[in-house]
Amino acid sequence: MALELNLKGKVVLITGVSAGIGAGIARKFAEAGATVCGCDLGASDDNFTSLGPTFRVPILYCQCDVTDPEALEVLVRHVVATFGKLDILVSNAGANFFEGAQQCSESSWEQNMQLNLKSHWQLAKYCKPFLEENAGVIILMGSNHAYSTMPGC
Repeated sequence: MALELNLKGKVVLITGVSAGIGAGIARKFAEAGATVCGCDLGASDDNFTSLGPTFRVPILYCQCDVTDPEALEVLVRHVVATFGKLDILVSNAGANFFEGAQQCSESSWEQNMQLNLKSHWQLAKYCKPFLEENAGVIILMGSNHAYSTMPGC
């Protein structure tokens, strides 16, 4: 028996939708019938926006640098203004930094912390009031580096 999800009527916001895990997450939510709002650094993403016609669901793509707190707040307000609510946040955007501890500059360290830690907290903070209205959920994607890392990362 296959598990079938029905998320019709739910609005989800996913960061980092242009490739990898984020693109896969967006596809699964679209398959389940959710309204899918996604962001990434690029000005547009044809693969993401094609999910709308493919699965007959509303799609919204926004260019957003998740390390910019003001841009995150604008993103959340835009999603809620467009669809009237927010049910699910998937804070997924992130990257690996392969500089090693000795070679890593302070600016690289700060960029790593802003992208892979602080941006998730800031986005969840902006989404929380809207999610509370709908008993929504926050899904924060983490790294497997807590359990097993790669040399130089």
